[in-house]
Amino acid sequence: MPRFLCGYDLGVTEPPPWTRIALPGLIVVAAFGAYAPALGAGFLAWDDQAYLLTETGWRGLAPSNIAWMFGTISGGHYQPLTWLSWAVDHAVWGLNPAGYHLTNLVLHATSALLLYFLMLALLRAAHGPGLVELHGRVAAAAGALFHAVHPLRVESVAWVTERRDVLCGVFLIASVLAYLRMAREAGPVRWRWYAASIGLLVVSLFCKGWGMTLWVVLLVLDGWPLRRLSWKTALEKVPFAAAGAGAMIVAYVAVTSCCTTVVPSESHGMLERILQAGYGLCFYVVKTIAPVKLAALYLLGEQLWPKPLYVGATAASALVTIVLLLWRRIPALTVAWLAYAITVAPVLGFTQSGFQLVADRYSYFACIPFAALLAGALVQLQAARPAIRNAGLAAVGALLVTLAALTVDQTTVWRSTVSLWTQTVRSQPDNYFAWQALGTAWVKEVDPRMTEAERRAILGEAMAAFDRSVRIAPRFAVVYHDRAIARLMLNDVDGAIRECDRGIELGFRTADIYVNRGLARNFAGDGVGALADFEHAIAIDPGNSAAWRNHGLVLQARGDLAGALVDLNRAIELDPTACAALIARAQIREARAEWGLAADDYGRALPLTPQGPARRAVQEALLRLKAKQ
Repeated sequence: MPRFLCGYDLGVTEPPPWTRIALPGLIVVAAFGAYAPALGAGFLAWDDQAYLLTETGWRGLAPSNIAWMFGTISGGHYQPLTWLSWAVDHAVWGLNPAGYHLTNLVLHATSALLLYFLMLALLRAAHGPGLVELHGRVAAAAGALFHAVHPLRVESVAWVTERRDVLCGVFLIASVLAYLRMAREAGPVRWRWYAASIGLLVVSLFCKGWGMTLWVVLLVLDGWPLRRLSWKTALEKVPFAAAGAGAMIVAYVAVTSCCTTVVPSESHGMLERILQAGYGLCFYVVKTIAPVKLAALYLLGEQLWPKPLYVGATAASALVTIVLLLWRRIPALTVAWLAYAITVAPVLGFTQSGFQLVADRYSYFACIPFAALLAGALVQLQAARPAIRNAGLAAVGALLVTLAALTVDQTTVWRSTVSLWTQTVRSQPDNYFAWQALGTAWVKEVDPRMTEAERRAILGEAMAAFDRSVRIAPRFAVVYHDRAIARLMLNDVDGAIRECDRGIELGFRTADIYVNRGLARNFAGDGVGALADFEHAIAIDPGNSAAWRNHGLVLQARGDLAGALVDLNRAIELDPTACAALIARAQIREARAEWGLAADDYGRALPLTPQGPARRAVQEALLRLKAKQ
């Protein structure tokens, strides 16, 4: 193993040479292999679509793209290096999701390897020259594997959106490694490692803000196992704290500026937030021990006082008390608990954003201390009688194999949006958001190449999911909009209008719901009402291409070709791939005998038109115009 990674001399027993390669190799293979099913996954309609398919500013490595990445807080996150990593993927893979998943897996395997060296460094610091090197390496490998192949990591690794976790992990773990090396050195070399640790932390913060509380964790490590806590070492943390404070401010501004789901203090007061934090502290401990019924969303919901919050807060208080009382007898337990609590604190709900009560992805860094505890326990196990030691090692081996198998299974859940939400509603049958998301996922499965029977079967699944969501939460406005889309696809125009009316009545007044009601009204023969809805949508969101397109199509049908052309031009300007707008503009230009311009629009529309009668109509129009030119 390279000495520069840990900075400690070997223990009292030289391990077999093969362990230098075999153990790290095993970790890399296991950390990659457990998530291999993700390589067959697509982009999910659960943030992937918004970040990677709708947003386009990141697609490219030109100076303008780089400037956009470092200047945007799109989605409520400041993550310029995450955007940059996606841009590199795009340069290599285009929009092939397999390449993006491959990068996630490589980054996670790299983090797991660095974690192995981190575990070994901590064990050497805790045990000093008394550590048997072979025992330390095996224990560090087990700890790294425990963290790397645990099912709680699946959300961070198998979800392309969470590239920020796995990318941040590489730099944040390396920062701690550099700090541990700094603590062992003296002279100019020491300061180089100190600067490296700060630099790696700053880089990690440009991926995701997990390192904002690292300076407090380092203070805890100074107390034990480094045993160097003093005012002088506390002052060393000033640059770390400054970087963390900056990241905290940026994160708060990003969330409050871009996220419409920030829960106000009026409806979620301090007592509720404390209860939620207590529940969260216990949640990740429990799920680490028993990783079952994992879900894409653990819904906070409208009822902020469920019994689990009381139980969780009480249990968290008891755990904190017990752990602190054991400080002198079991310092590793206290340090691990403090490191865990400090790391997870920013996402415990004190600044609540989003629908989630807790989230599996929040465990990616916060639960590393639990893996370190396992590694420490394995070192202690070496002093037991051979029968007990062998039984313990066998149990840990069986545990790791079981966790890896569960991770493979959980990773397959993340291969499609339908499978993701199907698993979520199975584990949380009263999760109305998940039922709505499942219905939307089914709607997006509809393909023009399907038979009418196949199409209606899928839309039936969607309607069943929407109906379940409405039964659970009748005032959840979003579901009425999505159910309106399904009704439109089923040609239930009057039902679609009623669904939109109900959604608007409940406060869901977005441009999209007015566009969909306008479509339904137009199909029902109410052109005037349709135009009014499209105009309302444009007033809400002047950048909504669908509103301009459909407004233009209605004007075209009513004979106002000049007005239609203005609207269609704007729609195509906003979305150059707006196929229906291109075809409609081509038809108007053809009617005006503008053969060349019409042919250009048909030519642009042809590759965007799905196979079938519509595509044949475009091909025939091109042939017709070619004959006229």
